[in-house]
Amino acid sequence: MFFNEMKELMTPGVDINMSIRSLDDGRMLIAVLPKMDGLKDEAKNLLAPLTLTGTPDELDAGFIEVVGRPVQKSAGLLTNMKAFEEQMKKTEADSRQNKQQKGTAGASKPAPKPQSPFEKMMQQVTEFENAGKFNDALTALNNFKKSATPEQVANIDGRKAKILKRQGEAASLFGQPAAAAQPADTAAPAPRPFVPGNPFATAPQTQPNTNPSTN
Repeated sequence: MFFNEMKELMTPGVDINMSIRSLDDGRMLIAVLPKMDGLKDEAKNLLAPLTLTGTPDELDAGFIEVVGRPVQKSAGLLTNMKAFEEQMKKTEADSRQNKQQKGTAGASKPAPKPQSPFEKMMQQVTEFENAGKFNDALTALNNFKKSATPEQVANIDGRKAKILKRQGEAASLFGQPAAAAQPADTAAPAPRPFVPGNPFATAPQTQPNTNPSTN
């Protein structure tokens, strides 16, 4: 009967330590303290044992009734402490795992390399070219070419050729095609006939006399 009643008071994972002492006056002193192994929380040490003093008959009649509620309350506190510690352990494990994943992700993605002045200039040239500002693009290339390395100069010249080609194509789309050049006429214009009284007429040229004069 006693152990059946004690079984109803107990919580899985919680031990009940009970100390019994016989006193000189025939009474008995009983100390009851719930305990849970593995708890790290120092608050477990604040639980004080429940002590009862009485004759054997008194204890038989009212022991379970007296200790039942305090034992269950103490066992509930210990169970909550255990659940809290397990939750904290899980949270710490998740936090470490997240940090490791972030560290691995950060290691797999190196920081982007800063652009060199040449790369910045070429990017600006691309922006000018895309915006149709071909003269600005060519000016930027020419300005940088003054201090460029031989390899960069080759790249600049190639880029300039492409821009000039695009500029010419754009001009042919929106402008008028130039007229074909006519060959220059190298023959001297024929003199206009002399008209007396016309100041703008060409005077007749005097032909030299090639015949010897006769006297």
